[in-house]
Amino acid sequence: MTARLRRDPVDTVTRRPFFEDALHALGRIAHRVAYTQGWTRLGLCLAAGLVGGLAQAPIYAVPALVLAFTVMVWVLDGLDESLQGRIGAFLAGLAFGAGYFGVVLHWVWLVPSGFVAGGTVALIFAALSLFLLTAASSGLAVVAAHFLWSPGPERAATLALSWIAVEWLRANLLSTGSWALIGYVWADVLPVLQVTAAIGVHGLGLLTLLAAVSLAAAIANPTLRTQIGQTPAGRGLPFLWPGAALVALLVCAGAGSYRLSETVVDVGPPTTLRIDRNDLITCDDRGPSGPGRSDIRMIIAVPGDCRGARPMEEPRRLQALANQVPGVPLFAVLADTRWAADDPHGPLRVQKAVGVFDGRGTILASHTRVQRLPFVDPWFGPPTRSNAADDGVTVAQGARTYGPGGVPEFGMLTGLDVAISGGVVDPKRRPHWLLVLSDDGWLAAGAKRQALDFARIRAVEEGLPVLRAGPSGFAAVVDGKGRFLAVEAPQSSGSIETSLPTALAPTWFSRYGNLSFLGLMTLSAAGVFAAARRGSVRVRAA
Repeated sequence: MTARLRRDPVDTVTRRPFFEDALHALGRIAHRVAYTQGWTRLGLCLAAGLVGGLAQAPIYAVPALVLAFTVMVWVLDGLDESLQGRIGAFLAGLAFGAGYFGVVLHWVWLVPSGFVAGGTVALIFAALSLFLLTAASSGLAVVAAHFLWSPGPERAATLALSWIAVEWLRANLLSTGSWALIGYVWADVLPVLQVTAAIGVHGLGLLTLLAAVSLAAAIANPTLRTQIGQTPAGRGLPFLWPGAALVALLVCAGAGSYRLSETVVDVGPPTTLRIDRNDLITCDDRGPSGPGRSDIRMIIAVPGDCRGARPMEEPRRLQALANQVPGVPLFAVLADTRWAADDPHGPLRVQKAVGVFDGRGTILASHTRVQRLPFVDPWFGPPTRSNAADDGVTVAQGARTYGPGGVPEFGMLTGLDVAISGGVVDPKRRPHWLLVLSDDGWLAAGAKRQALDFARIRAVEEGLPVLRAGPSGFAAVVDGKGRFLAVEAPQSSGSIETSLPTALAPTWFSRYGNLSFLGLMTLSAAGVFAAARRGSVRVRAA
């Protein structure tokens, strides 16, 4: 006679809910990640960075940030406070940055050497410099977080704050430092993007990372002597601040949806414009591009064969350009030129020039940005040279407003200028719209979409319409809330005909810039410091 097995009634009582089982399983994973060493740890960080890069354009897989930064939190949990631990933190951040920026900035290795003065050698040096600087900035962010590490759930927020702080520094020090900002992962989600009108793209990045590390905060530091999957601070506390960040994002999305539903009131007669692409307008005397509509008051014409030419310095070319569009009061052209090898400033300087002309070929305004090297030139290095007919030639750093007459006043920007959050509008003379002229022929497909995101987010931040054009890349008309009114793909050679959107009232960000973001950073840092201090007192008391 066989004995009958009986279920122990205690098992049914002590069985944990599914949610706690999931936390327990994640705790085991965190424990294994924290105790990885050597090349295994670096390979894991590299893989996490590769996954995190998928959150940027053109994929926009935002949940990938959760996985990437959760792994980094657990890796930091396993590093002690010794010098070896600090070095390990920097190398882990370096590997993570190599993966992350390797995905987002892959296009720097695909740029044709003809786009860079100095040829292939200068291009390789510039691309390698950008890659190393961005990866090193990631290592700096991780080691800074390691210096401030604490055992409680607030440690995850420390990584988010350190990353965003270094990201802000990078964006203000390097000419391409604004690429791959965390806030850009929402460029395709317009309701969430509306919050940049108040806190800018850096503030949105901070909220995003605070929410992304929620999973890591919910799991106890695996190096603590507590049961795996449990939290030393109790059940609800680890979810408090990450939950608040997630709720803040949801509130921002709701408020953004309401903002998008508001009707924009048009003031004054509409300004009809046309954006011509590629060979529709040429840089020589081969004839007009066609009459077009009779009510067009402004043409943004982008020549397709101006590389290496300097039409702003050659009256014959200016007159030829003007003859192709008779009777139109405003005419714009992009000239992507390079310094001659005998230039006194050296051969490795790149000039990005844009100009606006009237119907007689007279220069009404010009805007030039000069770089010592592509990708890595600091903003505080070479000046931006501006020229307007009303006040002569000036040498200025930053944005300015032009008013040549016939159309509303505007700000004129190159593709590098529009990447700067908080630096695209003249603070003394707010324009009615922004004109971005950029040659994107040197960018890969994903990078062209990232360049379009710059224009979209600057429009939301400043509350101003943005018109973007160039011989390659996207041509677009964006209103002050980031909505695309017209878009031409990079492969298209057509034209856009539409009305100029109305400028919105100055946004909070346009009034105060990144002060709101810095205030949010200060408030978050104070909360993390208070939580860490309270946790250390609790540990000593225990």
